[in-house]
Formats: sequence, structure tokens, C-alpha cells
Amino acid sequence: MRIGRSCGIFVLTLFLVGSGCASGGGGSPRGGSGSGGADGGDLDGSSGQAGTGGTSGSGGSGGTAGTGGNDTDGGWLDDVCIMHDCDDDAECAGCPSGRNVCDESSHRCVKCVPGEPPTACADGEECSQYGTCIPEGMTCETDSVGEPTVSCSSDADCFACDTMHQVCDTTTSKCVACNDTNTYACDQQASCKAGQCLDKCPSPCSMDSDCENCGTMVNPGHACNENTRHCGECSATTPCPDGSVCGPQGMCIAVCGDPTKAKGACLSDADCMGCEGDLIACQVPINGGDGKCGLPATGCSDIGSFAVLPEPWSQVTNLCSDDADCSGVGIDLNVGKILRDLSGLDQINDAVMEYGMNACASVSVGVMGESYSCGVCVPCREDADCDPIKFDPLIDQAFGPVGGLVANVLIKMAFGDAPHELNMYCEPVLGDFGVCAPCIDFLHECAVSSTSGEGCTTDWECAAGEHCKDGTCTEYAGVDCFGGDPCPSGQICSWNGGGYCCRDPFVGVPEDACFSDAECVPDVCAQSRADCSSSSDPCFYCAPAVANCE
Repeated sequence: MRIGRSCGIFVLTLFLVGSGCASGGGGSPRGGSGSGGADGGDLDGSSGQAGTGGTSGSGGSGGTAGTGGNDTDGGWLDDVCIMHDCDDDAECAGCPSGRNVCDESSHRCVKCVPGEPPTACADGEECSQYGTCIPEGMTCETDSVGEPTVSCSSDADCFACDTMHQVCDTTTSKCVACNDTNTYACDQQASCKAGQCLDKCPSPCSMDSDCENCGTMVNPGHACNENTRHCGECSATTPCPDGSVCGPQGMCIAVCGDPTKAKGACLSDADCMGCEGDLIACQVPINGGDGKCGLPATGCSDIGSFAVLPEPWSQVTNLCSDDADCSGVGIDLNVGKILRDLSGLDQINDAVMEYGMNACASVSVGVMGESYSCGVCVPCREDADCDPIKFDPLIDQAFGPVGGLVANVLIKMAFGDAPHELNMYCEPVLGDFGVCAPCIDFLHECAVSSTSGEGCTTDWECAAGEHCKDGTCTEYAGVDCFGGDPCPSGQICSWNGGGYCCRDPFVGVPEDACFSDAECVPDVCAQSRADCSSSSDPCFYCAPAVANCE
């Protein structure tokens, strides 16, 4: 296994650190308008402190609990209203106007079941086809497009109308789906706008105002990104905070290195202050030029003492020379906490799954004043490396027993009728590698397969695996072979001054043997043969750099 360009010069001790379990903390308690927090306790029935408030929650949740919750004594479930997708009467407990029965045929919360004796209705009332009690003979006339023509002064005037027109907008005297105080007709992924239940995170969106309700107070997604047309953290009109830039997925990315140069490029340690983990040392070539933000390690074997990646990815540090060395490497990722933070549903439990770190990338370290590259397993080089997290296998951990009331309710509140998945993208960390991070609008894919050909001013505006070259996003050249594609038959992967390139083997002369580029200016210290251990002869010699290698 070759690490850096040290073959035949000195031996580096490689080590593997086993994956550790994420301890995972609970999401911070959140409260908003609406009903108060739930009774204490975790969803498994263990005791705990009371919640700190509830949110009014569109989707008809009627208010979700603070941290914790209890499925044995009512608690937060007393406020649940899954108006249009119920499977059990308990899912209608918090619905208004006595609609506390789940009609199994329509899966709607109703006061009375259409076609059955209206025992729930008062004398002189009948059960409408939508499960509401209305005065005998009451109708809801509509226009040519199905909009009610009823002039209302209260919700009761609209009860003969269809289920998406049973709320009275008293400012217009029209029957609508919802208003600011009654959003029960909207599911958890929708909010009320102008009397209609509209997606909180519409996909595609057209302007920032479309996304004003997307995300949570802690993780807002109020920007409609012009590249993806999805709701995210940033756009041309909603910039990122200082120290970060808006990536092509509409997510704010911490800048590591000089933002005017290539990803991770630096001239001093000060340029690396924004890097995550311990990538705080600018490794500058001894013969001058731009350096790379890297680790303050003394060699590749010392990397385990530092965090190459931000938490929680720093659990594991595996050295590598190519992607094959990273097969089977991963961390225990607390995806329950991720979903809890993104959805604002504090009742979701911790749920841990293994998530892969199957790409080999290079990280710079300093050895005797010279910069060397070490291979480290990372989660991704491009968005396609970040698989969506599927929650169906994690229901027991995250939501409670499969088929149980708590699990059913939380799944509906978290995902609605969307696939039970959390979409991910590759957030750049350094150079051409990054970590897999969740989309703010986790129900929709925010990954960018390519920005190749699009205009740019910095590398950070380009998708992972691409850089900004001559004002245009361009894929990293495939000839940079370290941790990437293998070289063509007969060629070797050799140091090329600023990276690794495929080159033909060559025979060097003793006076050109080298240890660093500084001995070879303007040439580079290149590897001459594939197997540096097959002979006592030097393996590295000064040679011209391979042209057009990025």
C-alpha cells in the first residue's frame, strides 16, 4: 500500500480505527404557538421531563410535544389530528368540531360516518357525505370549477362542503381549506396560504416567498435556490453568513482555504481557520506557491490523532491508497437525531445505522518541512456517493414498534405520503471530497448531478467533484489518479507537483535521485517505477511534470 510519495524512502505505519457508536444527543426542545408540551417520558414509556411547548403544526397535528412524549398516558397524542389520512380513532383525538372518529372507508376524521345512523348528530341534523353533522336539507352550491358559492360567517356554514372547503374565511365570507387558526385540513408537510393548504417546501419553487415555511426555526429553508429550484438555505437573494458560501444545492458551505482560490488552497494558516475538523495547517510547498489546508500531523501514521472530517464523521480514520481500501468502512450515524432536528418532531427517538465512507481522498500533512499527501477514507466525492437514508428498516428505533399508534402517527407527521427517505448531498470539505449531509427540504432531492458548463467565480459554486476553471464549472480531470480511477495499463500513478498523475515508468540517473520537489525546480520529484520495494535503487527522480494534469 502506497501512501503519499514515500515508497522506498521511509516506511509509514498504517492503522485502522474501528467504527465507534454515535452517542447522539436529543434535539433541543422547541416550542411554538399552539398547545403546550407533552407529558414527560420517552416514547418507550420511560420517565422524563415535561416538554417545553408545542407547535401549532400544520398537517393537523394540533401541536406537537416538546422533547419526549409518552404513548401510554395520552400526552401529546391527545392533540393529534391526522384529518385526511387516519387509520385509528386515536389519530383523530385532537380534531375540531367533534370529528374524533376515523372513517375506515375514506380514512378521514369525521363526526359521523356517512351512510350509518347519525347518532352523533343532534335532532334536526343529518350526516353529510363528508362526515359532518349539518341541518337537514343543507347544501353547498358550487361554481363551474367546483368552488363553493356559499357566503359564510362561521365554519358551520361550510360543513356541507367538501373536506377542503369546511373553514370560513370571515374576511372574504368564503369557504376555504384553512385559515391562520385552523390548519387541520393541511398535512404536516403543508402550511396555509390564502385559504389553501400548500407545500411548505414546494418543488419546484419559483421565489423565496414560496419557501417561507420550509424547515424549522433551527434549520430554516426559506430560500428558493435558482440552481435547483428547491427550497434551501441560500439563494442569490438570500446570502449565507460570513465565512460560508452558497453551494450549488442551495446549502451554505463553510469555506476552507482562500475563497478566491481552489478549494482548500492557502498561503498561511489563517486561510484555514474556516476549515472543519483539524484541517487548520497550511502545508505550503518548500519551493513556494499555493499550499493546501491540511493536518498539523507529522506523518500519515499520525493522522489518527486528528479529526480529518467534522463530527460525526470523525469517528473513524482509515488510511487508504485507493477506493478498494475503503470498502466496508463506515460510521454509526444517528439518523434519528438528524430527522428529529430537520422535522422539529422531538418525539422521534435516536436511530443508528451504518453509513459508508467508501471513497479514498488525499489529505496534506507536513514531514520535515515538506508537504505530503496521505490517503483517507471519506464519505463522498460527489452527490451521487450520498445514498438517501431509508427509514423503513429503522421504524422500531426511530418511531416505536412497527404498526403501533406512535410509529404510525410519527411516520405520517414526518413524511406524509412521500417516500420514507431522507435525501442527502455531498457537502465539500476540502479539495474534491466532502461529507454526506441532509437536504433542508429532506423530502425532495437537492443533489446536483453536475454543474459542468455553468458560470462560476469560485470553486465552491460548483458541484462536488468539479472546480471553477476559466469561469466555468469543470470536472476534475480523470488523470488525477490518487484515490480515483486506475491508470491505463503500463502506467503508474506518480506525484506531479500539485497532485498525482498517470505517467510512463522511466529510468532515472543517480544524480537526479530526489526526496522533494525543492531539489528538482522547475521539475518535480516523480516516481519512476510501480514497485518501489523491488530494488534498493532510488525510486524517485527529478523529471518534467506531466502536462495538463489537474
